[in-house]
Amino acid sequence: MDRRWFCSIRAIVLGAGIALLSSGCNLYAWGSNDVGQSGDGTRVNRDAPAPVLRNPGWLSMESGSHGTCAIDLDRSLWCWGYGAAGELGLGPSVRPYAQTAPARVGSATDWQQVSMGGFAGSLPELDAPLGAATCGIRGGGQLWCWGLPPVAGPSVPSSPVFSPTRVGTESDWTAIDVGAFHACGIRGGGQLWCWGRNDFGQIGDGTNIMRPTPVRIGSRTDWTAVSAGFSVHTCGIAGGSPYCWGHNETGQLGDGTTVDRNVPTPVLDTDGVTWTDIGTGGRGEYVWYDPWGPSSTYGAYTCALGADGTARCWGANDFGGLGDGSRTSRSTPAPVTASQAFTSLSVGGLFACGLTSEGQAWCWGSVPEGSRRDALPPGATLSPARLIHDGWMSLSVGGRFATGIRPPEHVA
Repeated sequence: MDRRWFCSIRAIVLGAGIALLSSGCNLYAWGSNDVGQSGDGTRVNRDAPAPVLRNPGWLSMESGSHGTCAIDLDRSLWCWGYGAAGELGLGPSVRPYAQTAPARVGSATDWQQVSMGGFAGSLPELDAPLGAATCGIRGGGQLWCWGLPPVAGPSVPSSPVFSPTRVGTESDWTAIDVGAFHACGIRGGGQLWCWGRNDFGQIGDGTNIMRPTPVRIGSRTDWTAVSAGFSVHTCGIAGGSPYCWGHNETGQLGDGTTVDRNVPTPVLDTDGVTWTDIGTGGRGEYVWYDPWGPSSTYGAYTCALGADGTARCWGANDFGGLGDGSRTSRSTPAPVTASQAFTSLSVGGLFACGLTSEGQAWCWGSVPEGSRRDALPPGATLSPARLIHDGWMSLSVGGRFATGIRPPEHVA
């Protein structure tokens, strides 16, 4: 799941001085829209990028399994999509099944980053999606979370947190990523901290014990990226190398086995490439409405981005999520069959996308519901396919939909 900043400030030379012109970007969404995750005021699936309401003015965004949160030009936070469990942060009296338009979260104007988690699956008993929790970093490096425990707080399963609540007293958080009932973040000095469910070792602390509050993972101080999204495995970049841990049923840890790991484990066959980013994906089914209960995943996979612009993926491939032109699952990295060099990568529930320096978006995997050729070719796309529209500056893939940021001069 991506957290990149693009559309903040433009400088204009006026005579002998310089004036700073704030210029936010337009936000678009497409794919499944059953709970309003497109943010366009409807629940109609979108087969081409459609403008999110309140354009322009967005700085950044991140999509979760069934919703999106975005930071506005004034660094206020807005969320939409599924919110019955409090994951939109709108307070105990506003718990929408489908929030179809951006709604402001609190009154703070110092949000720096946000991460929305959840399974890309659903609650089978209720035929409802499950968004789990959301966390964000505010000015000064403070971490705030809301939604379902244990990520949102060490409370009982029946007590969601409906508004942003500060986690701890530390003020040195620099990155955060929320997964399916667990989360990991990076603090000052490159330390990795994780908490939440740990039934498959996805916390990485050498145990399978649930952690209601953040615990430090190992002693390394060179973590630069971490991903916990959409599944029950976690991956990160330390010292330019990828590591993964947690559930490994489909080889999503990339260590050549299908054995679960409860500590960060090196990914094999990286060929000495320096890696800059990593993303975890896959669809899960939440068995009980109980964050302490069992869960299962299928289609879990991982993709990583090299400093040379190459992308490699591993894990389940029945839906084409590895982008290597096949449906063969792999327990070690396989090159994505793309001649393009990517500058960023976003991995979602069932498909992934890479962006080039020219603003082209290339995606692979299972096409989101409602998409046609404008967004992605129909069906499983086994190799990267280019989105018709260009000019993308950032892209975030959710469960079965995607959101993207483009400058105001680009119109879908």
